[in-house]
Amino acid sequence: MEQPTRTYSNTRHGAGADGTFNAESWLCAFSKASATRNGGALRALRVDIIEDTVRCCEQLSYRLLTGEQIPITTAQALQEQVKACELHTLRELSVKQRRFPETHYEVVEGDCLEAAIDLKLNRGLNPAVLNMASHRRPGGGYKHGAGAQEENLFRRSNYYQSLEDPKKIDAGRRWGYPLRDFSGVYSPSVRVFRAAESKGYEFLPEPVALDFIAVAAYSHPQLVTAKINGKPTLRLAPEVVVKTKDKIRVILNIAAEHGHDSLVLSAFGCGAFCNPPDHMAELFREVLEEYRGCFKHICFAIFNDHNSRKEHNPLGNVLPFKRVFGVSTPADEEAAVRVAATRPGGGDDDDEAEEAQEGRLPQRRGGPRDIAGRGRGGGGQSERGGPRGGAGRGGRNARVSPGGRGKS
Repeated sequence: MEQPTRTYSNTRHGAGADGTFNAESWLCAFSKASATRNGGALRALRVDIIEDTVRCCEQLSYRLLTGEQIPITTAQALQEQVKACELHTLRELSVKQRRFPETHYEVVEGDCLEAAIDLKLNRGLNPAVLNMASHRRPGGGYKHGAGAQEENLFRRSNYYQSLEDPKKIDAGRRWGYPLRDFSGVYSPSVRVFRAAESKGYEFLPEPVALDFIAVAAYSHPQLVTAKINGKPTLRLAPEVVVKTKDKIRVILNIAAEHGHDSLVLSAFGCGAFCNPPDHMAELFREVLEEYRGCFKHICFAIFNDHNSRKEHNPLGNVLPFKRVFGVSTPADEEAAVRVAATRPGGGDDDDEAEEAQEGRLPQRRGGPRDIAGRGRGGGGQSERGGPRGGAGRGGRNARVSPGGRGKS
């Protein structure tokens, strides 16, 4: 097997002679590794990106190919950013603030950060972005080149400085990992300065500040089979439905509390964690009805990746959400059925399968799968839930989100 290619050495891919990053060169190496399904090389290339991202964050700037040095933030602003990172937990609240006459729903097959930047810069909205987070540790497997959404966010921004706080800027932080169930972390003013993986993680002309909400999905939850339109369909077990809807409420409560008029969501736990997207989309729709008028715009930005078109999502993750939110077209239906006829196998992350197994509860004989603790992630998620246990205790930066559980 071809050995992993490290791109940030003296002969690294993506690096010019003067040390500047060349996205085209990096993407060429990444495409080659993808074509040969070389998971080790893919992870090594991603590790090179996070190492470069960390270097840029530590020096508070990055350099474009033109030679121009672009500031990411200032030391003072970074301190404020990190200290504003807060843990929220769910509690009852009977009244939700209705600020808008209606909520517009959008489902796009694309990148969550590109969607959020579009909402902010081109549509004049104030979005929060869902980080389908690791329950166990901030950033999941970002240090090892895992390919899930949270790791991707870390590679493209200074989010790790807020959520992980490796330099202990927020010395008084009273919460930590593993995150307790029905909790989420709000991280405002994160600086995003790299483009999507499909664009070689090229540097943006200037950083864009975005706000993130980290909540973990359930990994490999208990599923049951029900007949929907005469066809056997995988569904979440009733007890999982109740808990998942509360997780969705945590996301919406945090966004509403911090005054966001829009959200960028995704197929929560519908990738490696095997939550059925048809049912997950329905749960989002049901819970969002409780928050009617609280948000102006809801965007679901979803990818169909190597964890799509499997037993729990035979038509992928995009189409089920389009169907539930009434935006699917005949072309969408035809394309999904056509692609489903040739299901891909495997993935580009060996650690993804390993971690998805770690800590799972034993299956009941002849019965459905069990909840495997508190998991994380949407399409392509590599981190799974850890052992049971609480998070940090309440205190400074440990706030309780408003919003009710509602009826499930």
